[in-house]
Amino acid sequence: MSYNRNKAVTVSEVEDFFAYLIKQAMKVSCYVQTTPLNLTEEEFAVIDCDEFEHYIAYSEGIVYVRLYAKPQPNGCKNVRALQTMENTLDASLNPEAELFQRLYEDYNTHIDKVNSEYGLQVPKFIIEKVGIDTDLDTRIKWHFNILRYRVLAYMEDR
Repeated sequence: MSYNRNKAVTVSEVEDFFAYLIKQAMKVSCYVQTTPLNLTEEEFAVIDCDEFEHYIAYSEGIVYVRLYAKPQPNGCKNVRALQTMENTLDASLNPEAELFQRLYEDYNTHIDKVNSEYGLQVPKFIIEKVGIDTDLDTRIKWHFNILRYRVLAYMEDR
């Protein structure tokens, strides 16, 4: 493997990858940094990139994925729905899993289609889950799980 030393991966490329993967694997809407004001879904995800450092040949940082599920009718946390979402996300981020390989190949096709318009390349990722937390969004009164991933992203010479 040789690295493309001319370009580090941008935060937007990392966000695009995670949003694409979440939408395809989990079949839910995915938003970047902002919880929508008008909720029409039963489940959705919000991603947020933080502490990203860009080096000559790679970028690394933390990606937070907040998984939201509509509360149960009594207002309690919908644990079953959140657990299903988390399991699906974990499976889709495992590079040895067939699901990840299929989604990554689909993502390559997706990027090839938009590459000429936006100049995106296809980054490679090393992803490690480093934590999980939970919280309540008091504005919308929904519980959510926060999954924290350490991400190293780089461009591989073709």
